[in-house]
Amino acid sequence: MRSPIIFFLFISCFTCLLGQGGEDNPFEIQGDASEDTRVPERPARPDNPFEIAPVPEAEPENDAVIERTDGPLLIRRDSDPAVLDARGRTLGIHILLLVFMGLAWIFFRQLISRCYSALFNEGLFNQIYRDRKNGKLGLFLFTYLIFFGAAGFFVYLAGQVMEYFPSDQPWPFWQRLSLGIAGYYLGKHLLLWLIGQLFDVEEASSKYSFLIMIFAIVTGMFLVPINLLLSYTPDDATRLILYLSLFLLALIYLLRATRALLLTSRFWSTGALHFLLYICAVELAPLLILYRVIGG
Repeated sequence: MRSPIIFFLFISCFTCLLGQGGEDNPFEIQGDASEDTRVPERPARPDNPFEIAPVPEAEPENDAVIERTDGPLLIRRDSDPAVLDARGRTLGIHILLLVFMGLAWIFFRQLISRCYSALFNEGLFNQIYRDRKNGKLGLFLFTYLIFFGAAGFFVYLAGQVMEYFPSDQPWPFWQRLSLGIAGYYLGKHLLLWLIGQLFDVEEASSKYSFLIMIFAIVTGMFLVPINLLLSYTPDDATRLILYLSLFLLALIYLLRATRALLLTSRFWSTGALHFLLYICAVELAPLLILYRVIGG
C-alpha cells in the first residue's frame, strides 16, 4: 500500500519542479500581459455629478416640417398643412343660428315679411310701429336676438378671412362679439329714449329707435346664409364674398340713414347743431372706433 502512495507523491513533486524551472507557466493565461491586464480608463466625470445630460432632439421622420407662426391659427381651405382646419368647430354655431332662423320663419313669417316691406314703405312702417306701441314689442324681440348672434358671428368670420381672429376659439369669440354688439344697440336705444325724455322729440326718437330694430331684423335674416358662405366656400372666393357682403351691409346702412333723415327732417331748421352732434357722437364715432380697433 505504501509503494503507490510514494510513487504518486514523487510524480507530483517532479511536475511542480518542472513548472517552476521552465520559462512558460502552464497555468498562466496566454497573450500580451501589457494589453490584456491593462485596466480600462473611465471617462472623466462631469463637474456636477447630478447634472442631467441633454437629450438629443429626435429627427423628423419625413422632410415636411410644419412651421408654426406667431399669428392666429387660420382656417385651412386647401392642402396647406401649416394652418388649422377648424371649420368643423363653427358647425355648431351655424346649426344653432339656422334652427333659430327656421323657428322665426315658422312662427313669425308674416312679421318678417312686413318688416322687409317697411324698409321701403313709410305707411307700412307706421302701421307696425302702432302695433309695437300697442304692446306687441315682444313679437319683435326673438328675431332681434337672431340679429345679434348672426352679426357677432359675421364679425368673427370676417376677422378670420382677414387673418385677425384665431380659428380654434369660435365659441368664446362669438359670445363676446355678440354681447358687444347687443350692448352697443342697447346703449343706443337707451340714449334715444333719454333724448326723447329730455327734449321735445319723444315721438321722433321712438320711431327712429324702432327703425333701427326693423333694419336689424332684416339684416339678421341676410347674415345667416352669408355666414355659411364665408365658412365653407373655397379660399379664392372667400374675400370676394366678404367684400360683397360688406357692400350689401353698407347699402342697408345708407338706406337706414336716408330713412332716418326723412324721419327727422322737420328738426333740421330748429336744431341743426344738436342733430349734427348726435350724428357725430352716436352714428359715426362708434364706426370709426371699430375701424380703429380692427385695423390696429
